Amino acid sequence: MTVQASGPRVLTALRDEFSPWLWAVTAGVGALAVATTWHSMGDAAGDGLGLVVPIAAPAVVSAWAVLELVWRRTDMPLPTRLFLACISAPLPSAVLSALTVGGLSALPAARRAVEEASAGNGGFHYWWDDGVVR
Repeated sequence: MTVQASGPRVLTALRDEFSPWLWAVTAGVGALAVATTWHSMGDAAGDGLGLVVPIAAPAVVSAWAVLELVWRRTDMPLPTRLFLACISAPLPSAVLSALTVGGLSALPAARRAVEEASAGNGGFHYWWDDGVVR
């Protein structure tokens, strides 16, 4: 009995499962997450999208991946495809969102923007009241 390496076959199957459109959606919500996170630092009243986009970004990617199950056919069984669509596909977006929020909040310019915005709003900031590194 010979054991065959399944590594290249698995990588090819994953490459086929994660379409270029899925990566485009991931990059798009990632860019939108950066923009809305930075904008939220000056939005003391909380009127804009703020941190809703970085929080919702993995769900948007997962929803797109699940929708692709309808029209894209691959050799993978459906339970594996569902796992990839719901767990693995949104993982890069979740990591990107976490790094975006954590990285931007650690910048001195972000702290200044939050302090200025909260000073203009009676000392309260809707999104970043206690969340900026000091």
